[in-house]
Amino acid sequence: AVEFIDIFGRPSFVPDIETAKRYRKVLSSRGISVACYSVAVDLIKPDYTEYDSEAALEYVFHAARMAEALGSPFLHHTVIRGLGYDERTYQKDFGALLDRVLPYALRIADECERCGLTTLYEPQGMYFNGKERFVEFYKRMKAHGKRVGVCGDMGNSLFCDWRPENFYATMIDEIKHVHVKDYQLPAVAPEGRRVYRSMGGQSITACPFGEGDVDLGLCFDLLREIGYDGALSLEGEYNDPIEQMKKDIEFIKSNI
Repeated sequence: AVEFIDIFGRPSFVPDIETAKRYRKVLSSRGISVACYSVAVDLIKPDYTEYDSEAALEYVFHAARMAEALGSPFLHHTVIRGLGYDERTYQKDFGALLDRVLPYALRIADECERCGLTTLYEPQGMYFNGKERFVEFYKRMKAHGKRVGVCGDMGNSLFCDWRPENFYATMIDEIKHVHVKDYQLPAVAPEGRRVYRSMGGQSITACPFGEGDVDLGLCFDLLREIGYDGALSLEGEYNDPIEQMKKDIEFIKSNI
């Protein structure tokens, strides 16, 4: 399977229905399905500055229509982007932030349902990550009766110091799709590698599957327990995608 991604502010990877149908036909002829369609977008700006949320929504609505044409069962979108933590701009009043963003998220869920899609969310960014914030947002979406699910990302929760294994244990019954990744948490940031920082100041750097500090085996065990039989999207940071992805695939096959 493949997973498409669009990034708000850039031209859509799938510009129209005819292109989507052509992609679907070519993929189908090779026995490949579309597992998910992802959109990186800000629904609002966290500092409440002027922002065209309607344009952002229309971008996601377009992606939903393309996902339907491609035969994807899911559309996954971010809420507010940004993995890095900056205390000067961090919005501490999550209740106010949630109240402002929820109407937009609900409209996306409605559009996805009209397209026959389930809307997915994952811990992402500094605002809708961390156990309390992510779970509260997800509960609010479900409380409105929306057809929603969780994308089981095996790494993003680290940016709010929430262990991925604990995220999985908390949300396992809601996981509908999976992103596989691994991170090392070095005491000293390695030279020559991209280094992120968690809210607690922990260094985070991507690495090949099985070489990091994420308990991927436990995550796979929890997926087995619920009978998960969906796709696994690989989200490594690859300098040489062909060779490195082969090794990551070999790791997954030997561990599931």
